[in-house]
Amino acid sequence: MIEALATKGYRIELSQDPDDDSWGAEVPDLPGCVAAAASPGDAITGAVDAIDAWIETAMALGRAIPPPSPRTEEHSGRFVLRVSRGLHGRLARVAAREGISLNSYCATVLAEAVGASLGAGLPTAPRDRPRLVRDGMRSSST
Repeated sequence: MIEALATKGYRIELSQDPDDDSWGAEVPDLPGCVAAAASPGDAITGAVDAIDAWIETAMALGRAIPPPSPRTEEHSGRFVLRVSRGLHGRLARVAAREGISLNSYCATVLAEAVGASLGAGLPTAPRDRPRLVRDGMRSSST
């Protein structure tokens, strides 16, 4: 479990390298604060250590330490997505066949795709690297 105290409130973004299955952890609020490891848990542990080292170094050099970004990102749950007419038609036909709304069908497909890319073991293209976002709140790492 990652505690807010361990990350000092900084968000850790975790991504898997599709070439060698290693894991990278980055702290976006602290430029250059990164860690890499063979497992997601070890990458997060490395990032927690990197946060401490980054802050200690900044203090020693007399540099400003940026505060963590706010953890609460407000998302309405709505967004506009433009697709081709052909894809729109195919999606609508499948939704009708399933007996659900196009909106419900698309939300389900998106949720399944995101879940698969975050750890179901399905291969992903390099541009679709899985990303996990840790925001300093309690979250399990493995």
